[in-house]
This record gives sequence, C-alpha cells and structure tokens, in this order.
Amino acid sequence: MRYRLQESSFELPDGLHDQSVNIFTSSTSGPSGFSIVITRGTVDLGSDLAEHVSQELQALQRTLVDFRLTYRRQHQVDGRMVEIAGATFSTGDVVVEQHQVFLVDGPRSLTITASAAGAVSPEQFATFRDVVQSFRFGS
Repeated sequence: MRYRLQESSFELPDGLHDQSVNIFTSSTSGPSGFSIVITRGTVDLGSDLAEHVSQELQALQRTLVDFRLTYRRQHQVDGRMVEIAGATFSTGDVVVEQHQVFLVDGPRSLTITASAAGAVSPEQFATFRDVVQSFRFGS
C-alpha cells in the first residue's frame, strides 16, 4: 500500500499496521492549552461503531481521574456515520474538557480529539468543528 504523509509517501509493506498519531497544538513550542489529536487504530474483530466507542470510553473511564461523559450521539462526517462524545477529567489540579469523533472503517478506527485545559472556548470548539467538517475520507 502506498502510504501518504503531508511531506512524502512510501510503500508500506504487508503486515505493518497504521497506529499513527497526529498532534496539532495552539502553541509552536512548550505546553499548549488546546490541541487536536488524530489517532488511528484497529477495531476488535466483529465490533461495530457503537461497540468500539463503548470500549474506548470504558478504557478512558478506567484510566482517567474523575472521568465524566457529558454527551454521546451519532453524527455524520463526509457522509459516514460516526459517533461524537464529550467528556471531562482531571489531571492534577486541572480539569480537561475533551470532544471526540469516532469512525470505524472495517478493521480500522480513526479518532479525532479536541482537548483543552479548563473549558473548550467557543473559538476552540469552532476550530475543532471546522476541522471535522472539512474531513474527506479516502482522498
């Protein structure tokens, strides 16, 4: 398979699986108060979107302090059914607000996550929404 990056492309040999992460921050160096992270992974055999999202959210609940799911619902991105979810959790003295978009494509998953220390501002949420709405799959 020809694997494409922004800067280049290369042949990915059979047997290797994309588990990559892209991190976009509001700071050019040092800690950032807002980030968008795109993660790729694999889906358990036989799991559909709802099952996969439930497993992911349960894993977050097990590992994050004071995890609280604030919403979860179906949505569409580029004509595909996705699930979106929002949550808060604590890291030390800071409460983090997080919004996620989950997509399952056969055995692969894609998760787009926006996180902010404290509350996600309306401007930050608009940035996240614009990124998600601009997604085009397979191009």
